[in-house]
Amino acid sequence: MKVESLYQSIVNNNRGGFCFELNGLFHWLLQQMGFNAVILQAQAYMDGKFNADYGHLTIMVIFENSERWIVDVAVLPNPINLDAQGNQIAKHSLYKITTNLNDSYYYLQKFKRHTVAKTEGRPDEMEQKLKRLVKAHTNDGLQPDESAFCWEHKFRFHTVPVRLSEFQGMMDFHQQSEESEFAHNSFCVLHNDTGYIALWGKTLVRKHYLNEFTEVVCASHQENNEELREILKRLFNVQTQADLNLHGRDIGRLLQ
Repeated sequence: MKVESLYQSIVNNNRGGFCFELNGLFHWLLQQMGFNAVILQAQAYMDGKFNADYGHLTIMVIFENSERWIVDVAVLPNPINLDAQGNQIAKHSLYKITTNLNDSYYYLQKFKRHTVAKTEGRPDEMEQKLKRLVKAHTNDGLQPDESAFCWEHKFRFHTVPVRLSEFQGMMDFHQQSEESEFAHNSFCVLHNDTGYIALWGKTLVRKHYLNEFTEVVCASHQENNEELREILKRLFNVQTQADLNLHGRDIGRLLQ
């Protein structure tokens, strides 16, 4: 968990990483640019509960006017104002930060879009299938009643700064433990202007956001290492000889 090794892996080797690596390196970049940026430890929300302390690394930037912003290149498409009231739009998605009278946490929540259509297809036909879905459903659910909004937790956090080295134990766990979701799955996500492309285990997913409230999804299931490596190279610009034919678990979380 040193900046030099993170830079080598992410920048020079064109690889991704855990939130500890991505946000850890981005925190260093913000400091180099003169921002007052601090690292925060958070608890990610998975399987209906918040996980352990130091399960997620996020960043808080404090400006001269005392404004505080949460910056997270692993979770957020854009920074979120920590002290703003109500919903905030970040690249076609709705977010909000709430508090709870029963504890001292801040809770980052995201609006869960309604999937109006799903389809499956081969990787080479997914883009055209997705375009047809977009054309057919562009006007679906443009402005639902706010009472029907469904919010999901992303993580909760305190605003007490911590050091990057404090995440080493959790980093080792996710790299080595069989209990970790990341130790036995390949996982790659690339965001774009209208949604994202993701590879989770053997499943390739293309998601298109119709607006802040609705989306369409196309999925494709791969069977071997050769197909997975070709997808990584063509769609994500990642080249690897690693064994990718892993037993990917339920991708339901990824599709949210």
